Amino acid sequence: MIEILKRLNHGVGVRGSMIVTQEGIVVAADLQGELDEDRVAAMASSVIQETQRCFTKLELGSFNEFILTANHGKMVFHDIGTAFLVVLTDKGINLD
Repeated sequence: MIEILKRLNHGVGVRGSMIVTQEGIVVAADLQGELDEDRVAAMASSVIQETQRCFTKLELGSFNEFILTANHGKMVFHDIGTAFLVVLTDKGINLD
């Protein structure tokens, strides 16, 4: 799994990636040095849980993928079944 994350991280503008459970347990991670694995996992868990809670209340079902855009980068969340792939990118990367 780490090898897949490493290959994914070779993409232009990708700062790191991880597989994390909804509860914030890191299954595998390959993040650049300045990114703290525990902090990224905690944020990812919080975002995933809150997004799922809101989707449930709005009767939208569950999400498959979404992109969180911030001033200095993006986080891409993709449901892979038992966990989530989270990819962190630079802000200028085009994800279309």
